[in-house]
Amino acid sequence: MTAVNNERRWSHQSSSSIQDEATKFPDLEPTSSRDYLATHEEEGDRQRNTRRSPSPHSWSALNGGQRNDRWQARKDHHIAWSNGHLSGTPSKHGRQKSISEAIKTIRTRKGSVSANAAELADALKAPVSVRLILLCLVWYMSSALTNTSSKTILNAFPRPVTLTVIQFACVSSWCLALAVSGSLFPPLQKAIPILKHGIRYPTRDIIRTTLPLAMFQIGGHILSSTATEKIPVSLVHTIKGLSPLFTVLAYRIVYKIHYATATYLSLIPLTLGVVLACSVEFSGNIFGVLCAFGGALIFVTQNIFSKKLFNEAARVEAEGPLPASTQRHQKLDKLNLLCYCSGLAFLLTCPIWLWTEGLPILSSPILLTPFPEAPAHKANLPLEFFFNGIFHFGQNILAFILLSMVSPVTYSVASLIKRVFVIVVAIVWFGNRTTSVQAAGIVLTFLGLYLYDRTSDAAKGDRKVKLEQLRTDAPILPTYAGGVGGGDGQSSLSGALFTTTPSSAVSGIFGSANGFVTGEDKKFDAAGPGRPREGSQSWRGFSPGRRADELGKGDKLDAHKRKRRSSDPATSTSSLHLLRSMQVSFSKTWHLLGPFQVGTREATWGADPLEYHGGFRSLSYNRSARYRSSLAINGTVGWSTLTADLSLAGPDGAEADLLVRFDNTDWKSLQMVYGWAALQYQGWTRGELVVDGDQRKTVILYTDQVLEFWIDDEHHFGGDFYGYRRAPLVLHLDPGIHKVDVRIIRDVRARGGGGEPTVSIRLKAEVSEGGLNVVEGSILLPDMVGGKLVGFTVRMKNSPPFRLAPGQSRPLSFNIAVSIVAADEVLIDITYKLDHSSEVFRTCQVRHVVISREQREPQTITYMHPGGIVSYAILRAPSEKSLRHVDPDDRLPIVLGFHGAGVETDSDLVRHTFDDAPDLEGWVLFPSGVTTWSGDDWHRWGVADTEAAIAAIPDWIRTVGWQGPSVNVNRRLITGHSNGGQGTWYALTHSPDKIMGAAPVSGYSSIQGQSSNASASVLPTTASSLTITAYVPYLFWQEADPLVTAIIQNALADYRHELLLENGCCIPIHQEHGTLDDNVPPLHSRRLNQLLLQADCTSEYVELPGGGHWYEGVMTTPSLLKFYGKILEDQPAVKPLSSSFGIAIANPGTMGSKGGIVVDQLKFPGRAGRIQADYNASSSSWHLSTSNIHRLHFSTTPGHDWMRSNLVIDGHKVELLQDVSLSDQCQWLQTQRHGRQLGALDAIFGTSSQHVILTTHETLSLAVQISRNLLQYFGADAKIIDPDLSSRTEEGDKILLSLGSAGQMLSTANELGPIFIDKEQGLCVRSVDRQLTVYGFDEGLGAIFLRPGTHQKLELVIWGFDTLGLGLAARMIPMLTGVGQPDFVIVGKESAWKGAAGVHALGMFDNSWELADSSAVLW
Repeated sequence: MTAVNNERRWSHQSSSSIQDEATKFPDLEPTSSRDYLATHEEEGDRQRNTRRSPSPHSWSALNGGQRNDRWQARKDHHIAWSNGHLSGTPSKHGRQKSISEAIKTIRTRKGSVSANAAELADALKAPVSVRLILLCLVWYMSSALTNTSSKTILNAFPRPVTLTVIQFACVSSWCLALAVSGSLFPPLQKAIPILKHGIRYPTRDIIRTTLPLAMFQIGGHILSSTATEKIPVSLVHTIKGLSPLFTVLAYRIVYKIHYATATYLSLIPLTLGVVLACSVEFSGNIFGVLCAFGGALIFVTQNIFSKKLFNEAARVEAEGPLPASTQRHQKLDKLNLLCYCSGLAFLLTCPIWLWTEGLPILSSPILLTPFPEAPAHKANLPLEFFFNGIFHFGQNILAFILLSMVSPVTYSVASLIKRVFVIVVAIVWFGNRTTSVQAAGIVLTFLGLYLYDRTSDAAKGDRKVKLEQLRTDAPILPTYAGGVGGGDGQSSLSGALFTTTPSSAVSGIFGSANGFVTGEDKKFDAAGPGRPREGSQSWRGFSPGRRADELGKGDKLDAHKRKRRSSDPATSTSSLHLLRSMQVSFSKTWHLLGPFQVGTREATWGADPLEYHGGFRSLSYNRSARYRSSLAINGTVGWSTLTADLSLAGPDGAEADLLVRFDNTDWKSLQMVYGWAALQYQGWTRGELVVDGDQRKTVILYTDQVLEFWIDDEHHFGGDFYGYRRAPLVLHLDPGIHKVDVRIIRDVRARGGGGEPTVSIRLKAEVSEGGLNVVEGSILLPDMVGGKLVGFTVRMKNSPPFRLAPGQSRPLSFNIAVSIVAADEVLIDITYKLDHSSEVFRTCQVRHVVISREQREPQTITYMHPGGIVSYAILRAPSEKSLRHVDPDDRLPIVLGFHGAGVETDSDLVRHTFDDAPDLEGWVLFPSGVTTWSGDDWHRWGVADTEAAIAAIPDWIRTVGWQGPSVNVNRRLITGHSNGGQGTWYALTHSPDKIMGAAPVSGYSSIQGQSSNASASVLPTTASSLTITAYVPYLFWQEADPLVTAIIQNALADYRHELLLENGCCIPIHQEHGTLDDNVPPLHSRRLNQLLLQADCTSEYVELPGGGHWYEGVMTTPSLLKFYGKILEDQPAVKPLSSSFGIAIANPGTMGSKGGIVVDQLKFPGRAGRIQADYNASSSSWHLSTSNIHRLHFSTTPGHDWMRSNLVIDGHKVELLQDVSLSDQCQWLQTQRHGRQLGALDAIFGTSSQHVILTTHETLSLAVQISRNLLQYFGADAKIIDPDLSSRTEEGDKILLSLGSAGQMLSTANELGPIFIDKEQGLCVRSVDRQLTVYGFDEGLGAIFLRPGTHQKLELVIWGFDTLGLGLAARMIPMLTGVGQPDFVIVGKESAWKGAAGVHALGMFDNSWELADSSAVLW
């Protein structure tokens, strides 16, 4: 789980009982308990002012939004919405000031009389909506005719229940008749939209949905009919006219909603006016009065209760019902609601009618004739009943339409006018004269209505109830949803457990891939890309270059939803309209500047050309300003505008989708010359985040596809480049407008090279009201087999406190002490306390459903990652058929599968990859790599997760009582697709002794490389194209000294698989690739196939004609199945050594053994090492020739018995008299760099526990940012502590932050370490020959470097002379693969715009932790 600290205090977890989940504490400041909700806007207001301004950047967002207008500069905090578009000028009924607000403004400002008069006149402007007025007039007329005809019938035939049951029958019959007419005459459906879906067949869900409404209808109509029979119509409607008062009181009593005083005062003339208008009709029939009151109360309750049904009916009418598979319960449109409610009411009323009136009528037929005193013209009862049924049907269907358009309170006001109208018609109908008192009452009624409509919080009740529903997911009292029901705005919070922090604001680390936002099924990239196009799991969009037929079921469903939302104006309009009710909102118009040149992954180094001008944050929007850019036509770029697509994000949040494109660049020409590298660029965009209210708020901010941004004057680096939504930013913002500057990075590695070079960014802001929040979807528990949880299970008693810094997010790992679970769900209780306090800070309980699996079914297992977190994998045990000819005492190998980028391991795509190969003779294992990008592309962090997953298989065997063959953890058949194919190459070249065979599918060779060719972006076929070895060539970097470039490339050498292929010698390799793969061009496989031949490797290559990147069965083609079977069936348990093989080593810290040979150290770091081994049969000796090898040893791997052979190394005979495996007794191990300490800055991901960040108060915010980035990109844990509380025995690698010339936590000249602080001179770098290079304490000076810790641990030091230098250095902390950070980097302020070309120094350390002169750069 993930914990977020909402207090500005340190806290710790005191007790727990779960395995792994994510808890987050947003850094919270106290807020008032009072509600601050914006004014409600009506449907009619959204229909006005539909004029749209042209926009070159109009687009349909992936979130299902519509095209939107440009937005003019904001004059104040209040923005008017019209037809779903944001307008710079307030509409007639936008956020109009109430009279009380106008009076307050007049009192607080010293304005002129004319200004004050204008202020008051503006508040008195009434809303105008032709559609709403016409509908109301028709509704009023049908209601008046219904009531007058009902009174006439009851005067002649006083049987109210009979009238009621006939009305129900008529309404239901008319619904059926119209539906049949619409099906027979299709033009009628187009003319009357309510008919387009027809009447659905009855189901249990339909009955369950409409039955409560039918009950309300029965009670209300019988009481109203009885009242109409007993007392005059005017008196009945006088009492019903009090419904607004009843509604407001209901919200006040039930939901504790405090309305403004003006709201209560406005009800006085409303109610008094109706009473006066009907005063002459009062009589002494107390029973009729009580019936009228009862009917009014029932209908008010119905209006509130049924609101959600009406909103859903309006949405379904516009969109059409979803397929049954897409939602749990089908929703009804208005016609179906009316038909079934009336039909059920008719059926349920029949017994009442028989008991009260039916039996007497049936037994006395004479009662069917009118009473003798009835007027002669009222004697034709059948005709009266017929017309009454028509009018009643029209009144009901119009009421349904109006109630779905407006709020319950507003509906009550409209009903009040209807009462007056009915009263007036009744007076005229029955020939009554209007007195002066009645006339005064009518005037008062309209005045009260006018004043009430101008109050500023008329719809507060609706929003408050809606907020309670969103938080509790309780199906009670649904209110105005503005057409969003069922969309993102409502479903995003379906899994929230605590109202203090929305669930989507604290998404879990180990939950579903995209359940953090929508609560939908886990997303997998059905097109199987090497990386998710336009974002990862939380982004719902078509990938550029992907065909519709390549979409999986999940994508097709999302496309259906997206199409429906974007094509439905009512839904989109309502979504935008409701943003006025949120506490935060984004601006509609954003200012854009770019594009500028940037290289692959260069942004981490800075390299922002606008920093030369003081940074984008210092620039103001100026249409005439020009800035130099190498990408744009004429060499300059200027400002432009960008229209955001705005949508809801729960009850207290908002989202803004930005689609960035630059039309001022000839991308095609650049791509023809420079390939995919030319499709990368950078830029900046500026918008606003508006915080409503009058108190500071805690805002949770998600930044999908963003790497760097500024909020006001505060810089944030890291963002959420892959859209994980695992660790949002916690902000404390004052009310008002806040500037948001977002750096745009177009990265082909993350976004893809096909289609337009656009960038999609999604920003989401939510207001958090409270501290602890645990998200159900973030809990990670293993599946259950035979009633047992098949995960790592130990007790967690007497564990150290779980510390959380203010605003920090951490993954919290728990272990279950009891593995046997009798139920299908687990309840987890968590208690938190503050530091140095015994008082319980917060408690919570979460629920998790446990999935039961069969023993041989693919299932989720959990285990501890070496980084101190819980991870998971999918394991499939061997089938019974595959074991028919296997000895039970044998140990079977592992079929190890690596998923592609952006793909969740727990998805059906991965879980059922080998369904077409059910009888593989081995254990099938899919590690998760912790994240959907496997943390670091299946390198250090992902490999550690893989080894932990493999080590968990024996635990699974013991837990479930497996009776078949065990597992051989050192024998592996590896395969993977796309990025997983690249991971296959990495495993093959780094752990060759454990690999039986390798099958990379559609995999690329390596991400980095310096060579290039124009054909990189297409499907190259020329020989010259074979010089390309990188996925995206590292072009367009800032021009730097060649030695600087070489050092960066050396830091990435460990991932240059094409340079390490000889390690795969004697291992069977099978490659497959689609000819038409435009995601990972087949050039990669073709080139590697050629290099495998030159490395004397055993390989075969199959290129599938017409095959794309992903297709059904891509991992189980006939040739792949044949290869799998051959490897698993024919390979011996111990493979003998080849008589000749080579070993290539880029980093001994990540390289396993080859032929039992393990290299411990290289002579010169930054240069590759090599060993050539040849066997001389005549002398029975092995001859090893080495290059750049400083130390090596021999492992005791079975089949590699070097002690029985004569050994000659570089011409020197060596006798191995004993085991020469590495021993802790070796003296050099205590002082020299070795093992996992080797490598560049990413060596910190070899940590054996959670990271420890040492920080002082002045660098605490940066420490939280680093912790957030580790969690975001790796799922890694980090403990933030004060240096004074740290101990040298603290587990895990340390990250030390230091600011200023004092150099706290840096070494001094008397201590070991080549980089240290001289308080008088500056930052000093000492070479091997003891020469010092000193960098004075200048602006922007900073450093980041590794140094040794205890017990083979590492310390990563980040220092800055000032905050600028500290920030520039902290950017170098590994986060994205392919950046190329060496062992140390010293930055200056020029790094901000020059990138790596602006650093003072960078390079490597040697085996003694001194500067390696051959690889360091100093100036």
